[in-house]
Parts: sequence; C-alpha cells; structure tokens
Amino acid sequence: MWHDSGSVSTTHWTEPAPIYENPRTKRRFHSLLEVCGLIKLVQKLKPRLASIAEIILVHDLSYVKKVEVVSNSSGGYVGEEAHIAHGGYDIARLSVGS
Repeated sequence: MWHDSGSVSTTHWTEPAPIYENPRTKRRFHSLLEVCGLIKLVQKLKPRLASIAEIILVHDLSYVKKVEVVSNSSGGYVGEEAHIAHGGYDIARLSVGS
C-alpha cells in the first residue's frame, strides 16, 4: 500500500518541501536493520484495521470522523502539524490495529 503525504509548508513564507513522514524513511530504517543484523530479531505482524471502538479510546469520535473525511478527499491538515494524505485513514487504522 503506497502512501503519498505530499508536501508541507509551515507558513506562507516558506517553500513547500516533501513531508518527512514518507516511505523513503521506512525503507531506510528497514535497510539499516538488515545491515546491522537486527532484522533477524524483528517479529513481523500481519496488520489489521483497528476498530472505531479502539481508536476512540484515544481520540474523540468527532476527530476520527474529521480524519476520515479529509482522507477520503484529497488529504490535508486535521490538526496543528497533523497532515493526512488521501487514503491515510486506512493506513493509520492498519498501524494502530497491528
């Protein structure tokens, strides 16, 4: 599942740059685990979608719905310094449900 968070600019005075939370950082981390041999100690889990009941243990239902709506559109900001890409809602549910 590919995830593209786009770019971000913290003010209207700065040039947008690629968001730091992207697939490249995960590939690099995985490669580092392989190179140093720690990958052998990692237990791979099959992801599952977290239920709404699980998510609202931490977030208000209104916020969860907002994230879902923004994710189902073209993506955007869902809070201060919190950006979600199109399709990011399901990716977030997979990361939490694991």
